[in-house]
Amino acid sequence: MDSRSAGLAATLFVSVAAASLTASAQAPQDGGFLGAYNTISKDDLAVHIKILASDDFEGREQGTEGERKTIDYLARAFAQAGAKPGVNGSYFQD
Repeated sequence: MDSRSAGLAATLFVSVAAASLTASAQAPQDGGFLGAYNTISKDDLAVHIKILASDDFEGREQGTEGERKTIDYLARAFAQAGAKPGVNGSYFQD
C-alpha cells in the first residue's frame, strides 16, 4: 500500500470512529459492528486496527483483493455507524 492509500484508509477509519461518536442510535445488545454507537474506546479501535492489519486483508495494496476487502469493511462500518453515502451513492470518491 502506498502512502496515499494508507492515508486514505486512515482518514476513512477515523471518519468511521467520529461517526460512531455522534450517531444517536442505541447499540445492539451484542455491541454491533462498532460497539456502542455513541462512544468508541481504545479497545474498539484496537479491534478494528487488528482486523485491518490482519493477513486476511492481504496487505491492502491498491488494485488487489486486499484493497477490495478493506473498502468493503470500511463501507460496512460507515453503514453500521449510521453514516449515509454521498451524492454518488457511495462512501468513497472516485
